[in-house]
Amino acid sequence: MPAEDDPNFAPAPFIQDGNRNQNPSEGKLKGVDLRLKHSLLFVTDLKRSLDFYENVIGLEVYAVDQVYSLDQSTIGNRLFNTEEVTRRRIAQLNTSNETRGIALREVDKPFEVPQSPRVTTILFEASDILGIFERAKAFGGEVIGPSIATVPERETAPRLRYMEMGIIDPDGHVITFFKYYGETAEDDAEWDAASKKYNVETEL
Repeated sequence: MPAEDDPNFAPAPFIQDGNRNQNPSEGKLKGVDLRLKHSLLFVTDLKRSLDFYENVIGLEVYAVDQVYSLDQSTIGNRLFNTEEVTRRRIAQLNTSNETRGIALREVDKPFEVPQSPRVTTILFEASDILGIFERAKAFGGEVIGPSIATVPERETAPRLRYMEMGIIDPDGHVITFFKYYGETAEDDAEWDAASKKYNVETEL
């Protein structure tokens, strides 16, 4: 059954930048102060992970601190069964737009991340998506993609073009990236070059 014929299918509305519908204070969260503090990943080798997140993805270290687990009822201890009074490190990293947007917390023992299916991912919008791809390959990391897609113009929305790819970090976490492409000559040139160089197909 095509998606358009599915009674449960409802395409996402196109919202112009600056439209008041994009402001949660006008919707269900009106009067509620709710902010995304940061994403947290548990890693087994902080030095290795910092090398990856700094030099492949391009994040910037804000701080690296020691953390002492004195309380066995904390979230970290409950989730990962860490031992009492365990010392570990936590690194906070900046993106180009968020201070301490992501945190890496070192755990005592190796842990397994399910290979299939993956259950979570962190998604970045990245202007340097092809640079990240090349650095990830040089780092020796597993890369999924890139792929490019075009959503045709609709009556209520313009044509949309984007590229996406995923990288598996040293602990098996999936880090995903996407980039929107406009209608400029520069975007057209990068789009065409990427299609040829990476042998990716446009999905409609």
